[in-house]
Amino acid sequence: MKPEIYIKKIIDSTGLTKSKIEELVEKKKDELKGLISNEGALFIIARDLGVDMKDENSEIVKDIELNISSISENMKNIEIFGRVREVHDIRSFKRDSNEIGHVGSFVLYDTTGEIRIILWDDQVNVLKDSRFEKNGLVKI
Repeated sequence: MKPEIYIKKIIDSTGLTKSKIEELVEKKKDELKGLISNEGALFIIARDLGVDMKDENSEIVKDIELNISSISENMKNIEIFGRVREVHDIRSFKRDSNEIGHVGSFVLYDTTGEIRIILWDDQVNVLKDSRFEKNGLVKI
């Protein structure tokens, strides 16, 4: 999915400028702790602004066809979509440099399987967010 398609549709429907839309995208990504792509942020912004994206939604579905069972060890820069099955406790540990680190994880699943997602340091803040919960939908 090309972000330009969403941007053009939002501009045409709302009259907002491209720079204002890009500002809203950054704000939305910050709000969601960076766990969303530009395309995902644009989709949410469009929905919030009441912009009808029915035709464009078929394109985004093509971008997220990778199932969990299709993931292999050497894959990089992939996107997966699933629901949260379990959320594990955040643990603190002491690094060799005497700094305190944090690690947390959750299990993501879809109809084909499940995978454990590990989060480090500042990333664990996502697990503390009240919107992050069991059965919640997540795109990574």
